[in-house]
Amino acid sequence: MRIFVYVLVLLIVISSQRKQQLQSSKQMTISIDSAVSQHIAKLTTSPIKPKERRKISKYPLGDGQYLELLAVLLGWLCDDQLGKIGSPSHLSSCNCTKVLPTITSLIPNLHSTSVHTQLPIIKFLYFSCLQLNSIGKQKSSLTTTLRRIGEELQKPCTRSSAEQLEVKPFFQSSDLHIRLLSSLIVLQVVSQVDYLAITFDIIKQDLKDNVGKEVFLLYHGVAAILCFLKPAYKVLCEHVADIFLLLSMESVTLQLFLNECSTDEWFTSCIGLFRDASNVSVKVLEKMSIVLQRLSKIKSNKRRFEQSQLIPVIQKLSRTLTDPDTAFLTLNLRSVVLNLNN
Repeated sequence: MRIFVYVLVLLIVISSQRKQQLQSSKQMTISIDSAVSQHIAKLTTSPIKPKERRKISKYPLGDGQYLELLAVLLGWLCDDQLGKIGSPSHLSSCNCTKVLPTITSLIPNLHSTSVHTQLPIIKFLYFSCLQLNSIGKQKSSLTTTLRRIGEELQKPCTRSSAEQLEVKPFFQSSDLHIRLLSSLIVLQVVSQVDYLAITFDIIKQDLKDNVGKEVFLLYHGVAAILCFLKPAYKVLCEHVADIFLLLSMESVTLQLFLNECSTDEWFTSCIGLFRDASNVSVKVLEKMSIVLQRLSKIKSNKRRFEQSQLIPVIQKLSRTLTDPDTAFLTLNLRSVVLNLNN
């Protein structure tokens, strides 16, 4: 809690400084306009004095230094509170709404900072969005803020007005952590299907090697994309199934992935998919059956299969599928039942 108080104080200081900068800029503009009207001939021949330039940028602490300090505090906060998925803290549920708007307004300034500064702030935004989505109560009051977060993360930045040097948006960053975190945030706050599909493609590209899988699972990516595992999201549901299939392949991250799937929330989403199997493509069901097959080998998951009522649904589906194109799916479903009965 003490760390959060420090964050609040720092954000108040940053907001105050930005207001002072804005007021100072307005005053400077007014004085310059007045000077231009009185001494236009003199101004066209005389350069601005160095002393005047110093006056414009003379502040006790620069924005970059404030952002570095904010990054340290938010890093501590994420590690201490927000990163605990599955047990939302009182801090995250009650206080994220207080700081998100201010931190969101700072996103454009992050383009000129280092990855070391960017990562804790992006991480805080991600875990805040993830916790708010899991709670659901306060999301409606932050609709505008969440939409702006998505826009800022997808927006490229022009670093220099003279050279027009364009910096890639955060969800296309060269840094894997920032790219994956930003992509997962976009999936939670953006509603346009075309943008979501592009973001899923970026994630799938990163999951083709073990490093990408490790980072994705480190940030609980399974929980972030689970909301799209529904028959209503036909296109996006296929992307989720593709990601689950990639993660279910033999690798050093397989066990970690299976642990992430061994939750009541995951099995609840899965039962909804198989109950409405007639509205789901066979390819999606096949990919999900592969994951279920691996999960059924874990003894502690038998309770989840039973509580979610997946077993009778799978048994019925394996008996009613007669199309030759569903032979692989039928075989996998029967294998799941066999594993659970052993």
